[in-house]
Amino acid sequence: CSHRTAHKIFVADSSWGASKKKNIRIIKTFPDVNYDGNYSGTLSNLQKVAKALKKVKTPYCVLGADDDFTVLRAISNAIEFLDKNPDYSAVQGDYVSFYTKESSKGKDFFWKKIYSSRTIDDNKASARIKNLLSDYCPTFYSVQRTEILKKSFDETIKNTKDVDFAEILQSTLCLAYGKLRYIPMFYGARESILNSAGAKARGFFGHIKDGTYERKYARFRECLARHIIRSDKIDKENAERIINDSMSAYLMNNNTLLNRIRRISNTALPESITTNLLKVYRAVAPQNKHKTIPSGHYMDLKTIRDHVISYK
Repeated sequence: CSHRTAHKIFVADSSWGASKKKNIRIIKTFPDVNYDGNYSGTLSNLQKVAKALKKVKTPYCVLGADDDFTVLRAISNAIEFLDKNPDYSAVQGDYVSFYTKESSKGKDFFWKKIYSSRTIDDNKASARIKNLLSDYCPTFYSVQRTEILKKSFDETIKNTKDVDFAEILQSTLCLAYGKLRYIPMFYGARESILNSAGAKARGFFGHIKDGTYERKYARFRECLARHIIRSDKIDKENAERIINDSMSAYLMNNNTLLNRIRRISNTALPESITTNLLKVYRAVAPQNKHKTIPSGHYMDLKTIRDHVISYK
């Protein structure tokens, strides 16, 4: 894959030891990439991103993890839309997850669409947040206005250290500040790793079980309510009621079989057993996974597939 692009690329590296040496060696082959290795491994992902964002000077920004692929033409389309529509905070398209499986012929590549990406263009912040949480789609990896992304991260860090509340607070703040546009385009792909940090996260039901949910949720609600009150000119009671109703819908929709398996496994079983249990689920559960890649705007997925399969 070519690294030459009109978009600026910034790598914030918090690795250490042999991994850091390897990363530096690889980065040297990409002179167009800005690299900063001054990030402690003790920083949370949230703190690391917030620190890195302080160095971003471009009007728009998109985040990417080391197991993600983002389509450059999709970024360009998103920027073109944001340039013309100042009332929108972010733009995204179709996102897929993928994994590979060894077979007698080599590697098989499976993928499926994830996230219920859609346009959320209600005029009121409270309506946009309610819409987002009713069928949750994270905005974390959308193309966003840099100032809004910085502001949402600063607010998130002030109000929570918990990874679950941090993700949902950052996404809802994005919608508090503006609208979300969905463009029917292949936007990006993420490798589905069974023992990744996200897969091992306890989730909100874990917080309910250990008795910390109410305290953490109160901070989340207080922060979000302030922004709704300021934007919609409503009182605190109505703002908190809207957030409570929206969060109830979110929790109901996320009480899936897969999430229940993860909650039980992550709190009661060794990691090796958890990984094997999820492999069984992946093998037998209907997930609308595909091997064939359709033509049209999914053509870039073929490039990703070929790269992943050929990678040693």
